[in-house]
Amino acid sequence: MRRVIRFLLPLVALAAAAVFSLAAVGSHGSADEATPNMLHAANLPPPGEFVTCNRGGIACFNSDLAFWNAGGLKGGFSRILAQGNYEGFRLVDISNPRAPRDISVVACRTSQGDVSFYKARKRVLLIQSIEEPVSSPDCVTARENPVVPGTNPVTGLPGDFRLKGHEGLRVFDVTDPRKPTHIATVRTACGSHTHTTIFDRKHHRGIVYVSSYPNATRVTRREDLTTLPEQPNCIPDHNKISIVEIPDANPAAARLLKEQPLHEDTLPLTGVTGQGGSAVRGCHDITVFEVSRGNGGDGRRTKRIAAGACLEEGLLWDASDPANPTTNVPGRHTHIRNPFINGPTPPFRGFFHTASFTWDGKVIVFTDEWQGAAAHGCDGPQDTRGNVWFYKAVEPGKEAPLYGRFILPRPQTEDEACSMHNGNVIPTKEGYFGVSGAYQAGTTVFDFSDVRGFQEIFLPYVAPAKLQVPPTVATEIASFDARNDPFGPIGIDDAWSSYWHNDYVYASSGLPSPPPTPPAVCCRRPGRRGLDIYFLLGHRGRLVPPVTDPTAPAVRRFRARHLPYQNPQTQEVRIEHLHEGHAH
Repeated sequence: MRRVIRFLLPLVALAAAAVFSLAAVGSHGSADEATPNMLHAANLPPPGEFVTCNRGGIACFNSDLAFWNAGGLKGGFSRILAQGNYEGFRLVDISNPRAPRDISVVACRTSQGDVSFYKARKRVLLIQSIEEPVSSPDCVTARENPVVPGTNPVTGLPGDFRLKGHEGLRVFDVTDPRKPTHIATVRTACGSHTHTTIFDRKHHRGIVYVSSYPNATRVTRREDLTTLPEQPNCIPDHNKISIVEIPDANPAAARLLKEQPLHEDTLPLTGVTGQGGSAVRGCHDITVFEVSRGNGGDGRRTKRIAAGACLEEGLLWDASDPANPTTNVPGRHTHIRNPFINGPTPPFRGFFHTASFTWDGKVIVFTDEWQGAAAHGCDGPQDTRGNVWFYKAVEPGKEAPLYGRFILPRPQTEDEACSMHNGNVIPTKEGYFGVSGAYQAGTTVFDFSDVRGFQEIFLPYVAPAKLQVPPTVATEIASFDARNDPFGPIGIDDAWSSYWHNDYVYASSGLPSPPPTPPAVCCRRPGRRGLDIYFLLGHRGRLVPPVTDPTAPAVRRFRARHLPYQNPQTQEVRIEHLHEGHAH
């Protein structure tokens, strides 16, 4: 299949760059807002392909990140990062995180564009989500389809719908990251907002959970139901995930394995419908926590728990057999509902957005994306909008109590969008530490090591006004809200995803969008930062008095266990490390 790729020749680094001075890195311009223990290591602006935004959509946001340093790459590359974008993706050499370099840029319209890595025998693959229908699976010709008038296939009511097209997953061979090759497209119902890649070593295949849902224009209009028959229709209320199989022996034969229903008692998203008034059920993100014994290479001694951030609620399933998660098995799935996030009555406020686990498997962390990150939030500790929520990890089928929540202690100005979004838990035995992007509030690092000492709360699913606000159970220990670093047109922070990976924090930041229409104040988004890289100083991420100077000789980097690869929605540990909080 044809592809559009820009190969970027590596630049020769200046010799002076090899000398790394904490004092030099700590100077970032008076506009930045940062704690002294979180320092900026590098910025890599977005490539021109992502700024032009000329493939049918007006949004060309940078989206999620994935990391690969598990071998198998050609061209002398050992550590790379993939950054998704609505216009495609780029591969970045992060062998020196203080001097990241573009390797290649693939222009291929996706909308959303979340990414993950997988290794099929000797081939390193990149998988990317296509959320909105495009005109062709081929990268050269793919354009986002227009929105046209039509009829909702369930309600029979009129509305405006995206013209049916190709959506789901694209698979690329990136063994040579200088020359990514598109090898397969797998079409799924309602496309793919995000996806979860599982290494099913027992059956020599990758299993991918595709999260999607039929809100707004994504519904397939009645007039298009029989067109493009190879593409599954997006029929409300959906209430399922798609499961894709990628055979190790022939990844170009990737296929839709099955559509897996969620249980019938999964709640629709309150206050949100598809065009024409249809209900919305489905998942936004799914994170799989995998525990293996010994080498864990054959899959016979592997246990997997999936935490689904499924819009109106969180869900827990047993995914030990990854092709058959217990999504709809009575007594083997858990519903987690939180009226401070959304429901049970309108209006729409937020939704269960992302899930992650502590590395000992004892706590589940859910984020709430307040108003879809299109509104102001984060007004201080009393604000329950766009929080991180901490739950006790239980066996699927049991009730999961709440410990409490976390929100930025830094109130944001009314013209800025702020909500917790994508992040992860740092793989260390020193405690529980989380990292999250918070859009225009930048990146936050928080300590929730004492969370299990708080009283367990079983929230009734009633209007939040009738409930006592749950306590904050975490403390922000570091943050960086980039404003003008580097100087020039880069602009302010708009952190979509912020992840800890091998002793650095990587932040995927947004791109410019039109200003709000008056009288609305929020949210003007002039950022054009691309990729920012940070690191932390001090014991447990803190500069402890009397040593509060980040340039002092006694200050050391905060480090954690290194991972050979890292996908946004998969965590793997070995049983011998479980009680140490170590990652595999």
